Amino acid sequence: MTSSGNKKTILSYIPLMKAGHTRRNLLVGCLYLFFFPLTLSIAPIYVLVGVANNYRGMADSLSESQLRDLPGITEDGISSAGPMFVYSATAAFVVLMAMMVVVGGTLGLVSDVGRSDATGTNSSSALNEGTPPVERQDSGEPVIEATATPAHTLTVTSTDSSGQDPSTRSSSTDEALPAETVTATQTPAPDPTSRPTATRTPAPDPTPTATATQTPVPEPTSTPTATPRGSSEGTEWTVTITRVIDGDTMEAQFPNGDVDTLRLLGVDTPETTLSRVSPDEFEGIPDTTAGRDHLYNWGEKATEFAVDELEGEQVRIVVDEQADRRGSFGRLLVYIYVDSENYNRRLLTDGYARMYDSEFSQRNEFRSAEDRAQSLSKGLWDFEAPSTPEETSSNEERDGSSSDIPPVPADGDYDCSHFDTQDQAQQVLESTSGDPHGLDRDNDGIACESLP
Repeated sequence: MTSSGNKKTILSYIPLMKAGHTRRNLLVGCLYLFFFPLTLSIAPIYVLVGVANNYRGMADSLSESQLRDLPGITEDGISSAGPMFVYSATAAFVVLMAMMVVVGGTLGLVSDVGRSDATGTNSSSALNEGTPPVERQDSGEPVIEATATPAHTLTVTSTDSSGQDPSTRSSSTDEALPAETVTATQTPAPDPTSRPTATRTPAPDPTPTATATQTPVPEPTSTPTATPRGSSEGTEWTVTITRVIDGDTMEAQFPNGDVDTLRLLGVDTPETTLSRVSPDEFEGIPDTTAGRDHLYNWGEKATEFAVDELEGEQVRIVVDEQADRRGSFGRLLVYIYVDSENYNRRLLTDGYARMYDSEFSQRNEFRSAEDRAQSLSKGLWDFEAPSTPEETSSNEERDGSSSDIPPVPADGDYDCSHFDTQDQAQQVLESTSGDPHGLDRDNDGIACESLP
């Protein structure tokens, strides 16, 4: 037994701890705290075993303290009654553990009851909210049995004390109806570990739909459309040739709908009226019957060529800034371009016309074309004089009274008012091809039938 002079501290009875070793004891204490739940469960057994075996003088220390009044502890340490102390302590430990189990079970039962009450309350609320009130329709006493299941299913059974179906009884009875008896049988709620908990998932807030903002569409800016021009505006047009008068004169419709007479600039084709043929204007062509006939025939050919190439077609016409805009008869002086080819120069190249001696920008090119056609004897330049000289026939010999035909009007176009007799108009009609002056309106071959 350890004497009172060698009294030990509590650290002497804790395994792994030593008096005076502060850091060691702090580390061991931390380990004990970490393993506290396990240590707490086996501590009573450790104490009992230590006391019974007087481990490190545990029993002797107890005998020196106030615990010596407990059964089995004497001033001399563990006596013969020591085992009885061990047994008593063991029994007390068992009783303590049993009480803890009883208290724990009681607390769990109370918790289950509280949860069951909450479930019943919810079921009753659901019944009150979802079940319409039952009308009493007879004088009997219906008994309603409500059974609440864990799935919150409520079964209601209505039993009429009279044995009849309540629905068959009259609802017009004036007798007082006895109170209904409602018996609610609640099935115990299952263990919380096995009972599924209904978790109400909050409905997600509707995602705001983006409203498409309509951007005003700018109105298309209208590009000012050029007003169709007539012959009095501009220097270049695309026109439609509506009528060919002769080889170098025709009528055209302009973009604005106006119709004007065109005269090919820089060229001159032979006249289509025999009395007006002028051989002296065509170099190398004699003023004889043969010469006149020759030029008259090529005047007809130039007209036919113009009809084939131009009439009814869209062409580009251009005025020359270096030349007069209009001629002496008021006709618009132009170049005609067919598929980018200068039609005026083509007449010179192919021998349908001579170059008209006037001022214009393409004078040199036109002169070269005429010279080349003459040197090659092309077209009207291909003339051979007869071997026997002929006297120049007068207009009277060729055309009889053709000297009486009025001169050509300023615009170059005859009408019936220009003639004194039908014979004059008939001579003009027969001397031209295709009735360019419109003297034969009914196409019967007789010109100006209203004249004497």
